[in-house]
Amino acid sequence: MTVDDFDSVPRKRRRLDRPDVQPYVLKPLLQNVRLADDDSAEAVHINCVEYWNDNLYIGTSASEILHYVSLPAEPSDDSSEPTFIEASRLHPAGYGNEGILPEAQGVKSITILPAASRACILCNGTVSFYTLPELSPAPNGREVQGCQWVGGIDLNQEEQQDNGPQDLMVASARRITIVRVGDKIQGLKNIQFPGCLKSVRRDTIACVADGEKYALLEVEHQQKIPLFPISSLEDSQDVSVSGVEALPALDAPLPTRTSSLAQHDPLAGNTSRHNRNSSLGNLVSGLGKRQPSPTADSSTRERPASPNSGLRSLSLNKAPSHTRNVSSTAPQQSLLSQTPSSPATVPVTPKGESKSHAVILQPHILSLTRNEFLLTTGTTRNEPGVGMFVNLEGDVVRGTVEFANYPESIVLDRSAMNLNPSAAQEPSSALLCVMMGSDVGEGAGKIIQLLSLSFDSGAMMKSSDLINVPEGSRHVGIKDTTSAIIHGFHQVGKLLRLVRVHIAEYGELETGSASRLTQAGDVTPEWEVKRNKEEADFAQTFGKTRSQVIVWSDNTLLCLNQNPLILQLEAELQVARDVDEEEVVTEIFEKLRDLEVRTETDFLSFNYIRQKASLIMLAKVMASNLADSMLTAMKSAENMLIESNLDPRIVMLLTPMLKEEALQGPQGIWLPAGLAGLVEGMLESGTIAAEDVTTEFWQMVKRYMAIWQGKRGFGSITDEQYVFDSVDAGLLHVLLHLEQSLPRSSSAASSIRTKLYNVVDNWKGDFDRAVVLLEDYRRLFPLSRLYQSRRLARDVLATWKRVINGEVDGVGELNPESAEVQMRRYLVNIRDTALVQEYVLWLAQKNPDLAVEVLTDDKSRVSFPPPLALQLLKKDAPGAVQNYLEYLVFNKGSSRYADDLIAYYLDSVLSVLESSEAARESLAQSYSTYRALEPPKPTYLNFIHENAPPEPWWQSRLRLLQLLGGGHYASASTSAESELAYSIPTVLARLAPFSKYLVSESIILDARQGRHRQALSLLTHGLGDYDTAVRYCYFAGPQSARPGPIDESQLPTFEVQKDLFDALLDDFLSIEDSSARLDRSSELLAKFANWFDPIVVLQKVPGDWSVDVLAEFLLRTMRALRGEMLEASVVKALSAAEYLRKQAEFVEVCEKLGARMEGERALDTEGAIEIAAALSNGDGPDV
Repeated sequence: MTVDDFDSVPRKRRRLDRPDVQPYVLKPLLQNVRLADDDSAEAVHINCVEYWNDNLYIGTSASEILHYVSLPAEPSDDSSEPTFIEASRLHPAGYGNEGILPEAQGVKSITILPAASRACILCNGTVSFYTLPELSPAPNGREVQGCQWVGGIDLNQEEQQDNGPQDLMVASARRITIVRVGDKIQGLKNIQFPGCLKSVRRDTIACVADGEKYALLEVEHQQKIPLFPISSLEDSQDVSVSGVEALPALDAPLPTRTSSLAQHDPLAGNTSRHNRNSSLGNLVSGLGKRQPSPTADSSTRERPASPNSGLRSLSLNKAPSHTRNVSSTAPQQSLLSQTPSSPATVPVTPKGESKSHAVILQPHILSLTRNEFLLTTGTTRNEPGVGMFVNLEGDVVRGTVEFANYPESIVLDRSAMNLNPSAAQEPSSALLCVMMGSDVGEGAGKIIQLLSLSFDSGAMMKSSDLINVPEGSRHVGIKDTTSAIIHGFHQVGKLLRLVRVHIAEYGELETGSASRLTQAGDVTPEWEVKRNKEEADFAQTFGKTRSQVIVWSDNTLLCLNQNPLILQLEAELQVARDVDEEEVVTEIFEKLRDLEVRTETDFLSFNYIRQKASLIMLAKVMASNLADSMLTAMKSAENMLIESNLDPRIVMLLTPMLKEEALQGPQGIWLPAGLAGLVEGMLESGTIAAEDVTTEFWQMVKRYMAIWQGKRGFGSITDEQYVFDSVDAGLLHVLLHLEQSLPRSSSAASSIRTKLYNVVDNWKGDFDRAVVLLEDYRRLFPLSRLYQSRRLARDVLATWKRVINGEVDGVGELNPESAEVQMRRYLVNIRDTALVQEYVLWLAQKNPDLAVEVLTDDKSRVSFPPPLALQLLKKDAPGAVQNYLEYLVFNKGSSRYADDLIAYYLDSVLSVLESSEAARESLAQSYSTYRALEPPKPTYLNFIHENAPPEPWWQSRLRLLQLLGGGHYASASTSAESELAYSIPTVLARLAPFSKYLVSESIILDARQGRHRQALSLLTHGLGDYDTAVRYCYFAGPQSARPGPIDESQLPTFEVQKDLFDALLDDFLSIEDSSARLDRSSELLAKFANWFDPIVVLQKVPGDWSVDVLAEFLLRTMRALRGEMLEASVVKALSAAEYLRKQAEFVEVCEKLGARMEGERALDTEGAIEIAAALSNGDGPDV
């Protein structure tokens, strides 16, 4: 193939030849072999073939050996087949022998001894030896005449020996000679076994056969175990039964034979075959009388001892020896004379012998394992035959192997043997190639039955296939060779060769896909030509098979090759696709799971079949309109796609809506040619519309893409960047589509949304494409998360800004309120000062409270000092200044900004009062309404908190009251604040014009200035808030009613309280409403009687009040006075008792000191001290 063949011209569609589906095929090895130099070539045919180390040897009936040498094919030759050239023509020893039977003429066998580097050739009854590979006469060689068979190489020695002499068996009419072939030819020993036609040897045990029966020979000790006959038609009465026999001496008379192989025409077989089932049944029943059953109890076997035997003794009840019952006068004959001058004669069939005995079955012996021989037996050549396994002790083991007809030739394809790793060099499987006659068609022909055997389990035969030999062949044969022949199946390379998939040639891509599929910097056409050439050269290494079986048909040599599995499965897939059988595709895919990968070609072939099967299933699912009945097929397609490792871009190209997500690099997408043809055909036929695809299909695609997404980073992925960028975009596209298709409240939609967030949060694909997809579906919240994953703070905030400004999210997941909260959280976590300042000021215009939280959050990474924050807010968001000051004053307790906040409150309230009569009326109405309430009633502040209008200035007034009162005059529903310092004169100056409307504010300011009487007067006469006035007296200031214990340390002195209660009584007595005046005064006097002087009270109370009004006060006053009198009496009595006790103690001390003389000092200083100490220690007596 030339470089010009790999042009880059776009291909419309690749159409490959349909592969052969047979497991084994006959491939030409050498055709039109020139068998003779003269015109007699038509009468010459091939007798035997051998192949060793690129040397092909052909033995002809003209007693000539043709030597061909194999030359490897040229690298540029696409056929990849070796070329055979004729090296020499050899006339081996025995070429000129005369008087040879026609059936025995020519080169009958070529035996290669690779370890000894010798070849042994049997020609016209003469055995000669030659050197390899040129077939020169061996030095010190000999010519052995009168031979009828050569072989019997020790297979154990052949498997183990590298170089050195080798032993083989040469059989004549009388005996078998063991010959050692090396630098010289040496005869080792003779074994008396006449008429040997076949032998296979394992160590010292050889399985041999003459024209009638099989036997085991122990070559070292010259012993024999007779086995069953070749033909099961032998009369059981003629079977001689014996155990282990010693072989007769060489001078003993030979046993008589009535026939020889010379009477057997190997090409005969024109008679019609019997029904195989019935014939096989007759065969098995006949064998049952003469051979051991594989399942027979071993305890029934008789094993007589033989001390001198090298073999284990056996009873022939299980393996009888058969001999023909012939006339003793029959002449003794052999195939060849024992001397060169003795011509070979044809054995004569005795008169009266049945027709069935006229055609003798040829024996066949194979050794598949080290301990077993495979022997064939049957009835006639056109009846089924049976192969039986015999171990080295003569026992029938395993099961049987059945042949369609009795074999004419049987060989073992050693290249197809799989060694069992658990047993050293023991095969786990083998392939038998059996040539037999066939009656199919008008005339008789030849067929090859291939039997695949398994030794791992009890079952023997795994499969059986038939191959027809070319029709019209007159001379056909089969031979296993010493060396394997390499043959190339070029179609494997054609299927597996990577080619570029030209996507844009098949229909128009969706909008935007062309720019994504055609990347900048496309490679040159020269590069693609070079790549195609490299792929073609590499593909030539695929499809190489090894075979050690050659079949010849007239002058043509054929090689029996195992059809590569990829070609078999390719053909099956094509058939399944044509007949629309997805079950067949699934079975093929499952079959690959049980196969072991041994070579690179196996690996590529299995991947190819998996990928093609998955594509066929995908096409089946998509072409079925995705009905519910295809759910099973859809699941199978999903599993196949996942396991096949098919480039996901191919699936995306074939899937509606995802074609535009497939990316390819400058080098394009490369696939095996077999897949490329299928993909291009599917692209040419087009895909279904996206709206026709069911949700289940998209769920399958989603799972497939998700699994591929998890493979990012695997080094074995070609074009990793383009593949995974495509996968990420495709997965995102499918998730967005599913999210909008599924009901929002369903669990499936929730799962899809969770996966969507996970994808965008961990995005590694084409970022711009992700942005476009999210924008197309208007999914702003995932878009913001995508920006967050790349730390694009400005884009994140801009996205939330769009939502806050009213842009609707595609599924309504993010509303403006939620976006504001998201923005507040995000602003705290970023470090860009300018960006935070920009958006916090913008947020302050939308939601001042959230903006203030950002500015004042202690965990914020960008901090704004209060002066700077106030400056920025006053400039760009004046509406948030008050909120910020409130936080500083109320939450942080900063008195520095109290005046500013009060000013804001006053501005808010006073500006309204100045301009709005309704506002003033509202305040006045609140007072009148409160005063009209019947007791018990709440405090005025609680009343307005619960009933205040929603106008902002009203709310500002409430905060102003809280701020002015420092919490002491706050409502019960608000938390108490610490005392704040602010400029009272400034506030008073601004409140003065509206003092009659802002009564509560005046009360607080009066209290702050210590003008308690004015404050009490306003509480009593301005508000009518009597309960607050009472608490004012008790606490010496405005205080809200709160439950809980009272801190006495915070209370004023009793005198202060007494003065305030006296002032409050004066205010109560001056209430205009007589009923209220009477009730409030009497209640005050009754509750706080201890704080009033009864004389003063009686002087202040009007004289027209009845005693009942003051009854409670007087009662409590009298009780207090009485209590004081009783308390004084008790104190007086206690004092007297204390005086007496002290006197008694003094007396006791004096007594202890004793009397003193008048003349002495009455009481010196020391004595006085002792008395005082005694009294202080309480030593005196109790009084």
